[in-house]
Amino acid sequence: MKLRTVLSVVVMAAVLAPAGFVSAQKSDVPKKHAPDDDAQRQGHLEVQRDPYIAAPRSGQPRSLTGPIGGTGYPSFQVNVDAGGLNIVGDAANEPSIAVDPTDPLKMVIGWRQFDTITSDFRQAGFGYSADGGRTWTFPGVIEPGIFRSDPVLDADADGNFYYNSLTTDEFQTDFWCHVFKSTDGGATWDNGTYAYGGDKQWQAIDTTDGIGRGNIYASWNDVFSTCSGHFTRSTDGGQSFESCTSAPGNPYWGTVAVGPDGELYISGTGFVVDKSVTARDPGQAVVWQTSTSVDLGGSINFGGGPNPAGLGGQAWVAVDHSDGSSRGNVYLLCSVDPPGPDPADVMFARSTDGGLTFGTPIRVNNDTSTDAWQWFGTMSVAPNGRIDVVWLDTRADPGGYDSVLYYCSSTTAGATWSANEAITAPFDPHIGWPQQDKMGDYFDMVSDDRGADLAYAATFNGEQDVYYVRIGQPHCSDLGLLSFPSPEYGCESSAAVSVRDCNANTNPGLAETLEATVASDTEPTGETITLDETGPDTAVFEGSIILSETDAVGVVRVANADTVTATYIDADNGQGGFGVVVTTEAVVDCVGPVISNVQVIDIGPHTAVISFTTNEPTSGTIRYGDSCATLTGSAAGPLAVTSHEITLLDLDFGQRHYFVVDAVDRAGNPATDDNGGLCYSLDTLALAYEFTMDTDPGWSTEGQWAFGQPTGGGGSTGDPDPTSGYTGTNVYGYNLNGDYGSGLPEHRLTSLPLDCTDYTGVYLTYWRWLGIENDSWDHASVGVSTNGSTYTTLWENTGNVSDGTWVYREFDISAIADGQSTVSVRWTMGTTDGSVQYCGWNIDDVRISGIAPELPCPADLDGSGDVGFGDILTIIGVWGPCPPECPEDLSGNGQVDFADVLAVIGAWGGCPAP
Repeated sequence: MKLRTVLSVVVMAAVLAPAGFVSAQKSDVPKKHAPDDDAQRQGHLEVQRDPYIAAPRSGQPRSLTGPIGGTGYPSFQVNVDAGGLNIVGDAANEPSIAVDPTDPLKMVIGWRQFDTITSDFRQAGFGYSADGGRTWTFPGVIEPGIFRSDPVLDADADGNFYYNSLTTDEFQTDFWCHVFKSTDGGATWDNGTYAYGGDKQWQAIDTTDGIGRGNIYASWNDVFSTCSGHFTRSTDGGQSFESCTSAPGNPYWGTVAVGPDGELYISGTGFVVDKSVTARDPGQAVVWQTSTSVDLGGSINFGGGPNPAGLGGQAWVAVDHSDGSSRGNVYLLCSVDPPGPDPADVMFARSTDGGLTFGTPIRVNNDTSTDAWQWFGTMSVAPNGRIDVVWLDTRADPGGYDSVLYYCSSTTAGATWSANEAITAPFDPHIGWPQQDKMGDYFDMVSDDRGADLAYAATFNGEQDVYYVRIGQPHCSDLGLLSFPSPEYGCESSAAVSVRDCNANTNPGLAETLEATVASDTEPTGETITLDETGPDTAVFEGSIILSETDAVGVVRVANADTVTATYIDADNGQGGFGVVVTTEAVVDCVGPVISNVQVIDIGPHTAVISFTTNEPTSGTIRYGDSCATLTGSAAGPLAVTSHEITLLDLDFGQRHYFVVDAVDRAGNPATDDNGGLCYSLDTLALAYEFTMDTDPGWSTEGQWAFGQPTGGGGSTGDPDPTSGYTGTNVYGYNLNGDYGSGLPEHRLTSLPLDCTDYTGVYLTYWRWLGIENDSWDHASVGVSTNGSTYTTLWENTGNVSDGTWVYREFDISAIADGQSTVSVRWTMGTTDGSVQYCGWNIDDVRISGIAPELPCPADLDGSGDVGFGDILTIIGVWGPCPPECPEDLSGNGQVDFADVLAVIGAWGGCPAP
């Protein structure tokens, strides 16, 4: 199912400017944004909505984290505390990475840091690594308490790091950037240099040996900027930045790249690629020689789907620096919304004439589905010309948004591509939102001849965190690095050992071997194992050994709580040390976890949240189904935590469901809590009222609210109305024949009062098809009331919404509606301003549900008013396996049997009055 909101983008005609064309210098006076200028209003705005809330780390709980593996590419969490633990309750997203070209083991990642998910106030978070991304130090933020967003990092040719960061004034009318510099590997930063700038800026640094070496270039969205323009440069290493200028086509939501001869490219919506060959020369003005509009087979995704309030991916421009025939090629890539039902694909185009023209767009993802999102497409090019591409992909979750990070590459200048390869396990991007419905707007990657360094965000811990993964061969260092992939092992397990040592790779043409020793407290002499190089010239040596409580040849004997130690002798560590002893440790755990305190803490119409605790960090799973004998569903929680909350999805409305709890500790020891063999159970909410819109429910309407069949009209901006309801023909809609009008007051659709006296845990659910411009100009909302006059707002639009398909919505209104006799629901259209209209509201299949009063006598199966022989005869009549919705299965064991007879006998006699 295609759920998306796509930004309408005006594709500008290709502009070929004559040599000597210069952008006009604009004033640096802050400009006023005319409210009726649609071109200026198609923005994705980073604004401060919540106040700063101090959340010291010392007061926040921790959970274990570790390498996230399973695909051969371990990911390492970056935003961790000094002990390598995850900080529970914060959020980190929208990462950017820079790698020191003089020492690629040193790198820095910056991100939007939310100290607490209770506020969308964000700061300039950062972390640094000196060992190729295996461990990270997260000191905090560059300027505590200062609103900052849109982090963009890069490094100069001498290994200095630069952090470009957006901020704004308290009135959200001015947007500008500072560029901070670090000369010590990202550990500390200077006070920053004012760099003009604006929303969604990007920067690039010239690392060539030409005249522009050290120049810093930045481009942004000039609609939200401190100046009239969207480009600046620094020719003095970031000590100062030139006043704003503009480039043709006004490209934004894109990146900046420097070519092998110092030529400059900027990209963005349109898709526009501008080129300057004078920008590299500090003595010349920036002249844009060409501006080309590129066909990428679609338009930029904005909002909806897996990232409702953010971009589906920005436009990436990159240039080939290799010495071969592809040198100087210009590449453009973006996750786009193509024609037809497919919501998003990663598309690529190539120019072989320096950006003057581009070839036919190529689809990089190779899935065959038409309902999968390929979003956050990200590209970088290695010095040898290899093109690396990653993206998030929902192909394994049809109709849903669970995403897997995918990778592929091209060694033929984009003509052909390697097979799509999954890099991570799936994760849900719709959790951990810090008071804004998105996971940022981009990832970032840096490629070298051996592989690529990627910074990305994911929710493996049940919250938004930043991760680093090395794709391809690891960085090569003479310093021997020894590791176990896991910190814990079971008493009957296999322990893998890995050594990375560049100068141990003495023959690049052969896969060689090394030796290491693995010992334990129980067997201190240990065993020697052979490590095989993973391939010629990889410098990575791997092997494994069996750990067991039973001794044998080639087996390391262990016992519970042992420490296992691997030892490797590094002949030359590249730092003046010879015959250096390198060790690494893991612990042995032979005891499974203990599960306790299993509770159902939240129930919805189709969902439930199960909580439980374990006595040690574990990965938790809930198995569930219609009976204790048919637990066919499964839902997993975050890794390595002791307090678990797992959400069950796609439950049946108003039905009983059964479940058991599984947990596995980090050593692989399992445990199950099945409630003594009976399973746990829960009942989803029962239906109190249902309005399918097959007939008019007679609700109150204002303005152009009406009951009937929508006609597919409207869509002057965004998507048009549907042509029927989600089910059936009719809906309640605002202007069933087209867009809403301009200059509207509030016009309301209000339900009749609904009696919820007998219900608790009340939910409102409905299906919507909505188009509305962002709340700076137009408004749509949903509210609920118990007196018909005072309404509590359940939802109101913030960014642009253009559903393009039916979208399911549910709201917990229990705090307002439980036990109330006059509950009214109201959908509001308006106010709206004087320009830009969308299709407005379409509403179908409205339901009110809740926990109904329990039957006073469930054992009265024949409805006679008492429990007796007639009820036993009813049970005998359906004796045997119980299909779903089987009231005779009083024991819930999946069978109608003697257990149910005993339940009847236990309730024998007259039924109590309801």
